[in-house]
Amino acid sequence: MENSIPKRISACFMDIAEYSLGMYVDNQLHMVLNFDTRLDVSRLERAMRLCLDAEPVLGCRLIYKSFKPYWLRLSNTELNNKSLLSVEEGEESILSYKQNRFFAEPLEVEKGPQIKAALLRYESGDRLILKLNHIAGDAGGVKDLSYLIAQLYRFLGENSNYTPSPNLSSRGLGQIFSHLSLFHKLSLLPKFVVQVLTHSIPYKSIQFPVDEKKENNFTYVFKRFSSSRVQHIKAFGKKRGATLNDIIATAVLKSLDKHVKVTEGRAMRIRQTFDLRRYLPDGKADAICHLSSLFYPSIERKVHENFDQTLYKVKKDIDGLKRDHYSLLLLWCNRLSLKFAPFFMKKYIMQKTLSIGYKNQKMPVGCTNMGIINKESLNFGDITLLSAELVVCASKTPEFSIGVSGFSDTLIFSSGFYESAVTKSNVEEFFKRIDAELP
Repeated sequence: MENSIPKRISACFMDIAEYSLGMYVDNQLHMVLNFDTRLDVSRLERAMRLCLDAEPVLGCRLIYKSFKPYWLRLSNTELNNKSLLSVEEGEESILSYKQNRFFAEPLEVEKGPQIKAALLRYESGDRLILKLNHIAGDAGGVKDLSYLIAQLYRFLGENSNYTPSPNLSSRGLGQIFSHLSLFHKLSLLPKFVVQVLTHSIPYKSIQFPVDEKKENNFTYVFKRFSSSRVQHIKAFGKKRGATLNDIIATAVLKSLDKHVKVTEGRAMRIRQTFDLRRYLPDGKADAICHLSSLFYPSIERKVHENFDQTLYKVKKDIDGLKRDHYSLLLLWCNRLSLKFAPFFMKKYIMQKTLSIGYKNQKMPVGCTNMGIINKESLNFGDITLLSAELVVCASKTPEFSIGVSGFSDTLIFSSGFYESAVTKSNVEEFFKRIDAELP
């Protein structure tokens, strides 16, 4: 198989963009899977190793060249000697410490590979935590990674000699843009410009209180919502023609407005992710990659406005952004404007733009909707999956973000940050406000 995998893979635009964002986020995503019993460790280790062959970019390291970076494949000997899975046993408090330590353990993109896993063995069953370098893939990418490992684990149970074929498909944005004609994209530009101008006024956004102190240790806060609560929220939204994301965005905006002291002259605005896979015929990327863009729900601030009134405005704003393909055009214009720039210039422009945005308090709080995790695709064979949770990338000062993911009608909010910059109790209080705002 080694001969059929190219030694070099071109770094696409989103690899470069995500690398540039590394100033403000800890570039690693985590999937947490809980099982009712124990996994076969040797089979899981084999599945992890085969994953590097099935999706070749995962078995690479990123080579930074001033003009054109690329992924360089590690040799089979190097990959075989890499420890991809750590196994931990002990009391619950010890395993909780091990989990936090694993969350904070960096994946070095320049060394590779781009995945790692920890298996925590509780008395009630196993917890498998998968880590993906965010430069190699987004939330959709880590879901695809999880589905692939489940499939490999299951296939190895049926045939211990199973070997997957390498996926050599494109990881670039061409798989999205190729479905839209140039005329179609150009025809949408006037509305896109209007949306950009509209969502830039007022210039400053409400900011979550973040101290400028920095350290190397991250901490995480979680807030979980049961199936019955989520079903109630969905029913509430259905009566009003609102999506779950509309309701979440409304709750976050209202909570942020109440949580932050300085709001005068600032927009009620958040930054959300938009999964571009919805433009693909089957909603699936050709390979593990990064296919997410951004949009910025922004509404006029009014005191004493009830939830329904705010929801109406948020839904109207988000519907307009979707209708005008804001997220798609944002990425298309950025890629087009930097198409012929060498890597060092792209990196400088992206980082400088972000730096100005943070310095001028234009950059709003992030609310990353990581989507629904497909339970059927997480089929590990004769072992029962109890729950699955996606954990958002931790934020670096002055960035602050939260993430949301769903599984079997449950929801989890997560946030990672430097505790020297943002107190844990402050984030917990913010999550309580969101809970109180949600129906």
